[in-house]
Amino acid sequence: MRINHLYVQNKGDPLIYEGGFAFPVEFYFRAQMIDVGGDAGVASLVTTKDELASFQTAVSALVVQPKRVTLPRPCGQKEYEIVSFDNFNGAWRVSGQEKNTSPSDVFFRTFPNRPFRAAMTTRLAQNDDGKLFFRATDLGAVGRFLDLMFANRIAPPKPALPLGPGDQTFFFAIEADADKVFKAVLKTGVNLVAHFYGAEAVHDPAFDPVRHILLENNTSGMATKRCALAPEVTADFPRLRVETHQLMLDSNEGRLRFRMRLYNSFSYTCDLAELTASLSARMARTLPKRVVVEFQGAGIREATPDWR
Repeated sequence: MRINHLYVQNKGDPLIYEGGFAFPVEFYFRAQMIDVGGDAGVASLVTTKDELASFQTAVSALVVQPKRVTLPRPCGQKEYEIVSFDNFNGAWRVSGQEKNTSPSDVFFRTFPNRPFRAAMTTRLAQNDDGKLFFRATDLGAVGRFLDLMFANRIAPPKPALPLGPGDQTFFFAIEADADKVFKAVLKTGVNLVAHFYGAEAVHDPAFDPVRHILLENNTSGMATKRCALAPEVTADFPRLRVETHQLMLDSNEGRLRFRMRLYNSFSYTCDLAELTASLSARMARTLPKRVVVEFQGAGIREATPDWR
């Protein structure tokens, strides 16, 4: 699952800003420069000191390097389409287009086709990987944004928001790919087997079907037949009182089952392999295996039957 669009608007502010999301539930503003509209110029938004240096470095590199912007790559296309901008008589405009196996450091994204409470304006923002992206109606708007940047059209400071609790609206869209999600769950289960029983265990022929799913080039959909969401809570796989990840290996109807619960919330169950004679000889007497991952504590540890 990924959140591919997330925007934030403050009450009384006509601008909509780029936002981000971190699990389990944490919204934040991305570092960004945004056109405030009406030829007033560009305003910068950096919310923490930690991201200031990274954003400055990325923007400085954009200023001095050739302006190459990677377009969204259509599904199934291997090469990236990269558009170049050059300055013609004081105006930045598209000067060429190329295809390359590697993207540039700056990307282009369009606005979502959804109604908002205010008009969207062109912006340059930084993603979680430190890469910059323009979001605009079209490439012509990107050129006009570069014009504002290089003309040093800095918008005047906005009035400070009043002290006290604010009123913010977050707009976001979720795109889920069940096959990719379940492949990640299967891979986590295989990793857990290797963690406890060594690489030899996952080389057992009983893991051949799952290995084929994880290594396939084209999506077969088989991962969705081996995994499922498991919203129910059972006595042997309870919810804990603290936010942790829970992992469990056990036998179920002659098969090796893997269960995972994330952030003490949503959980998955997967069929990893048939418990053949060779696999049972290696694992059966030690099952079930229970693991707790404390992402704000001691990390990964094996738990007792009561999950302590």
